[in-house]
Formats: sequence, C-alpha cells, structure tokens
Amino acid sequence: QHTLADGRISVASISNLENGTKRLSEELFAYYIQEKLEWRIEDIPKLLQAQTEQEQAERFTIGLLLRAVENDLDCVSIKEGLKMIRQMEHELKGNRPYYAVLEYLRGKCYYHSDKLDKAISHFQQAIRIFDEYPSIHYTNIKAFCLYQLSRIFHVMNKLDLALSYAQDGLIAFFADSERRYIQYSLHISRVIYYEKLERNPLYC
Repeated sequence: QHTLADGRISVASISNLENGTKRLSEELFAYYIQEKLEWRIEDIPKLLQAQTEQEQAERFTIGLLLRAVENDLDCVSIKEGLKMIRQMEHELKGNRPYYAVLEYLRGKCYYHSDKLDKAISHFQQAIRIFDEYPSIHYTNIKAFCLYQLSRIFHVMNKLDLALSYAQDGLIAFFADSERRYIQYSLHISRVIYYEKLERNPLYC
C-alpha cells in the first residue's frame, strides 16, 4: 500500500478500497486501477472473477480451520483453548478481518471459565472488528457475540441488558449467511427474558 500511494491517492484510501470499507470516486478508482495496478479497463471483469474465486477458496479454507478450532474448544481447558487460538492467529498471517472470529472464540473461552468481564471485552472487540470489515459479514459473528453477551447479562441478572443484546442480535443477523441457527437461539432468549421481566413481547 505504501509503495502505491502518491500525491493523488493516500495509503488510507488504498486500504479502504482493498478492505471494502469505503468507496473511492470514479476518477480516483480509475487512476488506481490503470496507473497504479496497470490494469486495462477491458481486462477488469476477468481479473475480478479470478480474485473472487481466490477469495472464495481462501474463505472456505479459513472457515474450515476456524470451525475446527471452535469445535475443539469445548473439549479443552481455557489454557489449551487460548493456545489453539494463538496458533490460529499465527496461521492467519495478519488477515485482520478474521480476527473478529478469533476474538469471539477468546470470548467463549473466558465465558466457559466464568471470567465474564474478560469474555465481555473480547466479544465487544469482535463486534468492533466485524463492523470494520464488511467482507466477513457472512460469518454472522456479530449476532453470535450479541447472543453471548445477552447470556452473560442474564447470568448477572441484568435482564434489561440481556434483552437489549438479544434484540440487537436479531437486528445484526444476516439471513443469507452462515450459522443461521443463531436466529432461533436469539428468539428463544428474547422470549425467556420477556417472561422473566413479566412483559409481553407482542406489546414491546
């Protein structure tokens, strides 16, 4: 990114373009494509198709690794679980969008070890990273983090907060993405919290 930046296009603009966090003007985008990447306009569809296929293959591979770690976490100690997450972090080699999943997994480790303050911190950090990178919205990790936060505040008997996080989880849920079963868990939790608060969800 630093080598491509110049007086017309900054490092921040290039980073935003590559991460999909902000759109460039048509003029600046054309300048970046033609002058910096030296792509011909007519070749762009073919190049984008190749890039899409590469991203899909990478997503599939990383997804398998992360699911393997997530499944194994339920069978190991917190120390071993955190070690596995650190190893996975090394394998991701700075692929920051997926750190949202790692932060979620760290939060789960601490949740199952009753270290709730640490769990809250990691779930919130996962949400911040998730919001920064639209490319990982397909994981539905934000909805999962909000579900876990609702469970934590339920344990703490802070039912209004628990209900609020469950409702936020339903709002954050992407229907056409992975882990769709979390929607049902959020709905069930929401009903439980309404009942404990002696409210009728139909009128709230």
